Amino acid sequence: MDNSITVDAFVLGYKRTENLEKVIRGIRRQSFIRDIYIFHNAPSDRKIEGVYNIFSERNFGCFARHVFALMTDSDYNLFIDDDIELMVDFSERFCRALSENPQSVCGILGRDISEKKRKYSEGYSRYFSLYPRYVDVVLGFIHCCSNELLLNTVEFVRNYTGKIRGLSFGEFIMDDLILNLSAQNRFKVPSIVVSSKRTEFDFLSSDCSQCGKSDHFSTRDILIEEFMRLGWSSLVKDNFSDFNDKNAEIYSDIENNIKKISDSVINKEIFSDDKIFEEVYESISFLLKYNYASLLLEKKEVYRAEKIFHKILEDFDYFEPSEILALSYFKLGEISRYRGNNKNSLMHYKKCLNIMPNHKNAEMMIKALSENS
Repeated sequence: MDNSITVDAFVLGYKRTENLEKVIRGIRRQSFIRDIYIFHNAPSDRKIEGVYNIFSERNFGCFARHVFALMTDSDYNLFIDDDIELMVDFSERFCRALSENPQSVCGILGRDISEKKRKYSEGYSRYFSLYPRYVDVVLGFIHCCSNELLLNTVEFVRNYTGKIRGLSFGEFIMDDLILNLSAQNRFKVPSIVVSSKRTEFDFLSSDCSQCGKSDHFSTRDILIEEFMRLGWSSLVKDNFSDFNDKNAEIYSDIENNIKKISDSVINKEIFSDDKIFEEVYESISFLLKYNYASLLLEKKEVYRAEKIFHKILEDFDYFEPSEILALSYFKLGEISRYRGNNKNSLMHYKKCLNIMPNHKNAEMMIKALSENS
């Protein structure tokens, strides 16, 4: 996406006016946003200064935001619910994802659907991902797409209302599900979530306006079955953007299993502090990356391994020095020595030893390289 591309933001407001100032503050952190609109989807007198306020006496449901966005002249649209504040600028991540995947729905939180069980309710959540990844459905409370995809959704609803189960112009039409799957049916590309961390959001409400409804998942299950009947099938490639070999699948499976364990732990409130949980999860993720890079190094895929080790060093700037950091320095020392760059090799070994004074191999290599210099 270049600078000539316009992106507008749309907030769907519904009875949570106390959150709107913070939601707007988060959107203003997004450098790629041109104009901001709030669709007050119920009677409200809360006008937010500096944005476009659209008031409705009636609740038209989530689908209203997509229809209204088509009335503007933006090329892309960012949609966000009224209970999330974005704490950092995601612009670069969104722009990269959309430039590489212009016909995909892009977001931050996602879900993969089990085709074997043919149910949304028994799918797998994808969120707080270390890397951009393909998903079946980008969840509705933060998503971005082109006007072309919105128009495709409106046309789909118009053509199939009353013809398939679970689809109607009712108050709670599943706009995010229909947006994702109708786009995939037409353009044959999966949706995508950008990389994110739990600390990059502030969730302003503990409730979900629709998830509390008893028919929320059952309606989605019905729609999934209908889309499959119309020819939809999962387009998800279970890999990471940087990893394109069979080991990526192993890496992904391990991360998903750890995420499930982490979910069960936090649900039991063993970690009541989000920051503590975030640090635990990040530490596990660094261990996974280190092990994956070491595997690549064993296969003599030096360049790819080196990239991951450097990425570990970059992302570790807000953590205390640890064993993973020290071991990554040692591996980079090995790579530099393999390439004949003894100066860099010595520097990396010394950094390893500074963090991990009992690393005998680093100490031995420093001594050997110093004697030969």
